[in-house]
Amino acid sequence: MNSYILPGRLADVHDGLQHAVEGEHIGLSGIFVSERWETKEIASVMGALSRSPDRVGLLAGVNHFGTSHPVVLAGMAQLCRR
Repeated sequence: MNSYILPGRLADVHDGLQHAVEGEHIGLSGIFVSERWETKEIASVMGALSRSPDRVGLLAGVNHFGTSHPVVLAGMAQLCRR
């Protein structure tokens, strides 16, 4: 079972770190995070989340591929891969 965290516009993503840890404790297999134009940059959010839970998979929902070059998306995916 997966869970979606950090919905909508946010000024601070620190709550998402705690949500990821709590999700791991209750046995979730994945945490889904979406990108939002000019408010949540997916690489930085996924980088922060990758430091918290150990056993939970991270799933990224990115903006339309036309807003980021495919090489940039591939680089972010490689960095977030465990």
